[in-house]
Amino acid sequence: MKAINFSKILAIGALTLMASSVSFAGTVLTGGFSWGPYGSSVTDVPAGAIQSATSFTLPTPLNTSCTTGGQVCEQITTGIYGDFLNSPLSFTPGMDVNLNSYSITIQNLGSAPGLVFMFTNTGTAGTPVDRFTFTASDEAFSYSTAGATKYVNISFNGTLVDGNSVYQNTPSILGMSFSQSGGSGGAIGFQGTFDTNNPTGAPEPATLTLMGSALLGLGLLGRKRFTR
Repeated sequence: MKAINFSKILAIGALTLMASSVSFAGTVLTGGFSWGPYGSSVTDVPAGAIQSATSFTLPTPLNTSCTTGGQVCEQITTGIYGDFLNSPLSFTPGMDVNLNSYSITIQNLGSAPGLVFMFTNTGTAGTPVDRFTFTASDEAFSYSTAGATKYVNISFNGTLVDGNSVYQNTPSILGMSFSQSGGSGGAIGFQGTFDTNNPTGAPEPATLTLMGSALLGLGLLGRKRFTR
């Protein structure tokens, strides 16, 4: 009898934990936005044709509200959607985003770039509270040409962390597209994007394991009662 009661308690407890885990697993931040440099032109190293560059340097920002700690202020431009657009985040164009480095190096596929992308939903000048932090884990790049314009596209896979713990850690992609028209030495344009990469909110493997354990416990309990 004690064994049956203990199994019942374990099963109910596991289901309770499972329910709370599923609820948390569903608290994912979905959406994205476009962003760009807040200043002058992008430069490439070595200077010339961008498809021969080994790195790009974003312009020194005119906005100095988030330069402490070596961070680089850029700004959200357009394309805000999902949770970033809606309350309570309610992102708007002109809000600051931060990078930990001006220089964006083109590296081999899978290498660790050490890039950190930060932003907040307050965005007030002088209060750069970096609530959200994206840390890149690997980098990939590609080249393309459209007419007389050449492009270098760089993407970073990584994880977005909410410093307020409202949203769970979320796989995300930070994209950067550099463009150059007019041939070697021409002005270099830039457009950045940020998108979360976990839109389903599906239960995590640990949650599924917990669910299976709970159902197994209840199944064994029911079997014991039936045999009695």
